[in-house]
Amino acid sequence: MFKALTDIISAIGPIFAPIFVACIGFIFYRVGTTLQELKKYGCSIGFAREVRDRLKKSDILVKKIQSGQVEELDRRNLLKLIFPNQEKHLLFSGLLVRFFSRPVQSLEGQPSLQSLSDEFAIVSRIKRGITGIKCVSALLPAVGLCGTLTGMFGAFTGTDFEDPNMQNVMTGLMMNFGTALWTTIAAIVIKIMADLWCHFGPQKQLSIMTDELVQLKYYVFDIVELPTKPVQVVAKETGAVHEESLDSCNINQDA
Repeated sequence: MFKALTDIISAIGPIFAPIFVACIGFIFYRVGTTLQELKKYGCSIGFAREVRDRLKKSDILVKKIQSGQVEELDRRNLLKLIFPNQEKHLLFSGLLVRFFSRPVQSLEGQPSLQSLSDEFAIVSRIKRGITGIKCVSALLPAVGLCGTLTGMFGAFTGTDFEDPNMQNVMTGLMMNFGTALWTTIAAIVIKIMADLWCHFGPQKQLSIMTDELVQLKYYVFDIVELPTKPVQVVAKETGAVHEESLDSCNINQDA
């Protein structure tokens, strides 16, 4: 395997081999950082619904998220009830922290919570990493074409066909044709692998994460806007209003 890789690098040539090595190194670096961020912030389909169910099962969580102004120590204890693994789903735990610690109970004066500005800033940062990979992979076919043209040009102009030693002539031709062939093959293979990984890997995960984040926001909004008065009190008040309306009708009839 190592010998085959060495032969391919030597066939590509000293000019284009460093370019491909630099592109592959950049892609692997971006892949590693993107995977680390998705491991910290990513989630699976239906995760927002699971968080909503955990919130609704606890009256304490519902009251705290409705009132806001929760202290830091209390926030940590509340998050442990919702997220058992504190090293994952940091994007969603950060959103709930902002709901718990908001200075006012009403959400009308919280534009950052309405727009999820902090969370989408992290999403944009992950998108930039994916865009960097796709940008480099998009340039690779041009590098391969340049290598092909360089190899063909060297084959037809740099070979001494008047040399009586045909072995030297054929060696020079094969080296130039090898540069033309392997630069194109390497560029196409790297681009296909990078594009497939971006599409079926981080882009899909990022789309799921964005959808679940928006769903969780609306789930929490629904919880915050739940009526805080007990049902009995509401029933008494409606009964009182109903009695008052009946009394007013009786007064009008007597009149």
